[in-house]
Amino acid sequence: MFLGGIGKPFPVENRADVGHLQSFDQFAHYLSSQPKDHFVSTMADFHLILYLKTSGAVDVIRPHVKELCEAISQRNDVVIYQWKEGDAWKTVECLAEQYTLTGRGPPSRAELKRLPSWPCHRCTYVNRGTETVCQVCESPKQ
Repeated sequence: MFLGGIGKPFPVENRADVGHLQSFDQFAHYLSSQPKDHFVSTMADFHLILYLKTSGAVDVIRPHVKELCEAISQRNDVVIYQWKEGDAWKTVECLAEQYTLTGRGPPSRAELKRLPSWPCHRCTYVNRGTETVCQVCESPKQ
């Protein structure tokens, strides 16, 4: 059920001594290596899901991982594709694509403040850069 991915699997956690290193770099490269039309199998990788749930590099997605796991375990492709279209995954996907283009990891909080738009740390809504509080939950821009 959680054996997804096409080709090389996502690195196993806690195995740096044997060449398995989980990092944002590995995450971005893993996503870019997967066929776009195989999203369900890409996300059904246990080690990828564990990375999404535990990595500080992709905090915006953490609250949404449980929903993805339930949809994968129930083999509910409709919910999985709805999850894919959510703001949280779009934000993470954008960060990963940016990384593969620039070779830089996720932006720092200071860099996020200078972007034309910014994801809310609380609800993940992507706000206009000129806003100082989230337009959905009214959390301050961090």
